Amino acid sequence: MNTLTQDRPPETAKYVRVMALGTEAPAVRRARCETSAACAAWGLGHLAADAVLIASEMSTNALQATWEARAFLPVLMRLRSDGESPIVEIWDAAIQKAPRVCQHAPDAIGGRGLEIVERLSDSWGCYRQRNGKIVWSVISGR
Repeated sequence: MNTLTQDRPPETAKYVRVMALGTEAPAVRRARCETSAACAAWGLGHLAADAVLIASEMSTNALQATWEARAFLPVLMRLRSDGESPIVEIWDAAIQKAPRVCQHAPDAIGGRGLEIVERLSDSWGCYRQRNGKIVWSVISGR
């Protein structure tokens, strides 16, 4: 994906958690901890590892995009579930930088974040929202 689309995740939600992650590196750790706790509380522990990895990759990308755009508003995360599938949504203020899966050398140290998100998600996407963008992922037990 290399443009902001209007693709959105399902809106149905039995459970919702919203939090400001911040603008510093510890925000990624908070995203992982909050995602793990939500999955456990919602009876989705069997999906926690994938959801935590997705939240980690997406929040890392959001922080990097925010820093590069010098848009120092806190990265936000919303976790939702219909009781079967967790949905991870990450907001950042860097509208001009749409996420995309990158080509990388096999021995590259980075650049695999969205590739991981794409492989672990049933669906994912990005859209503009409130002077920023939201990158989202839906995970299911398949």
